[in-house]
Amino acid sequence: MILESLIQWFLTADYRRYETPWASASIRVGPLFVPTLELLACLTAATLAVATWAWLRFTYVGKALRAAAEDPAMAGAFGVNTAPTPSCSPASARPTPAWRARSSR
Repeated sequence: MILESLIQWFLTADYRRYETPWASASIRVGPLFVPTLELLACLTAATLAVATWAWLRFTYVGKALRAAAEDPAMAGAFGVNTAPTPSCSPASARPTPAWRARSSR
């Protein structure tokens, strides 16, 4: 109960706003006023989208991912490792006997 009260005291459901000069600044583009934070968020999202597209389009890893998604059997025939990897869930985090046999070679 004490822990719950402490958490509610620090992390309230009340709306809090941290005012910065960037929060109220805006840039005038022709007849429009564009808020600086929204413009920065839009540019960051566009940059990440283009970087992800370029990574998937031009790198070997991206080509292998696209090939394995399209046709795993054919990608495997061309040397792309399409074998499932162990997941990171706690139940399957322990190595299986087959995994130990492969890793001990």
